[in-house]
Amino acid sequence: MEEFGVHRDLEAYKDIIDILPKGKYIPTNMFQAEFMHYPKQQQCIIDVLEQMENNGVCPDKETDQMVLNIFGRHGAPTKKLRRMAYWMPKFKNQSPWALPQKIPNSNLEIAKLAVQRMGSVDPATEMNIFQTSELQDAIDDTWIVNGQSANQRDLLAKLKEKQTVYVEGAFTIWLRRTSINYFILRSEPVPLTEEEQKQQNEYDYDDVSELRSWMFGEENLTRKDIVVQPSVHEQEDGTILAIAITGTCSKDSLLSWIRFLEKTNPNLANLSILFATNSPLGEVAPAIESNMPSQPLNKITGGSDL
Repeated sequence: MEEFGVHRDLEAYKDIIDILPKGKYIPTNMFQAEFMHYPKQQQCIIDVLEQMENNGVCPDKETDQMVLNIFGRHGAPTKKLRRMAYWMPKFKNQSPWALPQKIPNSNLEIAKLAVQRMGSVDPATEMNIFQTSELQDAIDDTWIVNGQSANQRDLLAKLKEKQTVYVEGAFTIWLRRTSINYFILRSEPVPLTEEEQKQQNEYDYDDVSELRSWMFGEENLTRKDIVVQPSVHEQEDGTILAIAITGTCSKDSLLSWIRFLEKTNPNLANLSILFATNSPLGEVAPAIESNMPSQPLNKITGGSDL
């Protein structure tokens, strides 16, 4: 079925199930029901249903009625199908990052979905699409999908002059059965002061025995008692300042990305930018210097095989 491209087609599975004769395999007593009446035929349809489940094909009412007419309500395929009909829609709609059932074929549209999904950790994330043809001296004529929030711009503006930031990638994100490569702009994690480290090691945040409140005539909290909650972008291994997906995944397209970021992040011109090949975030594939032949969409998208 996969060879002919019908392994995710519900109608093709219905045609296969409809081959079996109706009524012949329905058990007529408790012994036939218990000892799996016509085991080979029942196992055959169970295997078909297993393949449907593996390929994410959810059965409908017509499929249920077909299996019911062939094996009866006590048949093992009927029980298997009804478990699928109960659980598969639940898991299908469980993800908070909903995707269209059919992923578009355009690399640009896939990049938009990926950046939107990764940026959903911060509701204020803004997605921008740049064209490198708008820049002078840009070698690659391609698009760049950028994701950055106002909070990330503030973090970038607070970095000290000559501080090093890293362009890392390519990392891979999967959207259903399609993958695409993305890059990040990262700075080193902010080290804790000695007082903060001491407070983190000694203070028990679950201890509520010494809570103070002005309503009971007690003194107000001092400044050192106030702990600023770090943003979602500030992680232990670094601060994520921006994410991007380029059409070619080349180093020139990443340079163009940095030049576009400088327009909204002036402090970026005062920083040292390093294109890193080693990252604490995981395995990194370096950006290529030129375009590679395009690969099949289900293997890689983004224009290069990294």
